[in-house]
Amino acid sequence: MKKIVLMVTLFVLVSSNHVSARGFVNNPDRFPSIGLSFGFSSLGGDAAFPGVVPSTKIVGVDTQTKDLTLDFRLPVSHSLTIFGGISVIRDEFGIDVNSVNFEQDRELEGYGVRFGARFYFNR
Repeated sequence: MKKIVLMVTLFVLVSSNHVSARGFVNNPDRFPSIGLSFGFSSLGGDAAFPGVVPSTKIVGVDTQTKDLTLDFRLPVSHSLTIFGGISVIRDEFGIDVNSVNFEQDRELEGYGVRFGARFYFNR
């Protein structure tokens, strides 16, 4: 993970010399940039799984997902910016079965990668 963060940072720093001091005037991004963001989502509710145990009802299904994302934007013309990012993701999932005395919690960790381009209609 540290290698990827270092590579993204070096890419932005090296490419920033590629853009003129004025940047691309018509591009809202104008200059290369990096960003750091944190996200959080939480879902919960009741769920039943028919066919497994017909009378069993799952209650208290809760999941919480957190992510930390490092992203970069690189303007390549007055109307085009390329971007990418990497995220570290952690998910906590818990269920509580109503009809039997059963509770289970799970934690999952992983990463996400995103690349893309943004075209501006500015002319």
